Amino acid sequence: MCVFHSAASPQANRQERFSLQLNTFTLDCQVNYSARRQRSIAVRVLDPSRLRVNAPGHYTQAQVRAFLNSRQRWLSRQIASLQARPCPWSGHCRDNSLHPFLGQAVQLRWHTGNHKRVRISGTPPTLVAHVPATLPVAETEAKVTACLQRWYRQQAEALFAQRLQHWVDRIDWLQQPPVLKLRRMRSRWGSCSSRGHITLNTHLIQTPPECLDYVIVHELCHLREMNHGRAFHALQAGILPDWKTRKNTLTAFPLPDH
Repeated sequence: MCVFHSAASPQANRQERFSLQLNTFTLDCQVNYSARRQRSIAVRVLDPSRLRVNAPGHYTQAQVRAFLNSRQRWLSRQIASLQARPCPWSGHCRDNSLHPFLGQAVQLRWHTGNHKRVRISGTPPTLVAHVPATLPVAETEAKVTACLQRWYRQQAEALFAQRLQHWVDRIDWLQQPPVLKLRRMRSRWGSCSSRGHITLNTHLIQTPPECLDYVIVHELCHLREMNHGRAFHALQAGILPDWKTRKNTLTAFPLPDH
C-alpha cells in the first residue's frame, strides 16, 4: 500500500466504484471516502485488476481519477509485481472458485440442497460449501464468503499457536510464549505491543508457510528490540538467516480482500 499526503477536510462517509484505464489494464477501483480528518490518500493494489482507495471525504471522483493517473508508473510496478507471482484466487466465492491456503490453490465447490445454513466441510485442496437451495445467489455468496472467513480463522488459530510455540522453543532468551492475538488487518502482517503481546494477521494463513514463520520471528524479535535498528536485524538474522528471501516472498504475495 502507498500513502500520499494531501490537504483534507472532514465530509460524510461514502463509497463508490468505477473503472480506470491504465495503459493496457482496466482496473476496478473501490473508493472509500472518509469522514474522519484524513489528510492522505491510501492506495492498495489488491490484484492486477482491482484497486482499493481510501480518500479524504471532500474529494470527488474526478480528483481521485486524476490522482491515480498521476501515479501510473507506481501502479504499473505494483501490477507487474503481482503478475510475476500469480495468486491462486478467483476474486469471488462462487462455485468452483479458487482460494489461497498456505500458498497453494484450494477449490471451493458449492453443494446445494436442503441445508438450514451455510457451512464448509472438506480438506484442502478441495472444500465444499453446503448452501440452502432457497437462498438467492447474491445472498448465498455473501454467506459463503463469511463462512470461508470463519474457516480461515479456525485454521489460523490452530496453526499460528503451533508455529509460535515452535519458535519460542528454539529461542533461548524466551522463557514462555507471549500473548497471541489474531486479527484481520488490511495493511500489516503482524505487530508487537509494548506490553509484549503479538498480533498476527489471519490472512497469513493464505500465504506460504515460510512467510508465516518469518512474521512470527520478526515479531518475537521485537520483544527484545522494539525498533528496526542494527541490533534488531542482527537478532533476526541469527534466528532466520534467509529472512530477506522470506520477506520478499511475502511482499510479492497479494493480500486478498476477503
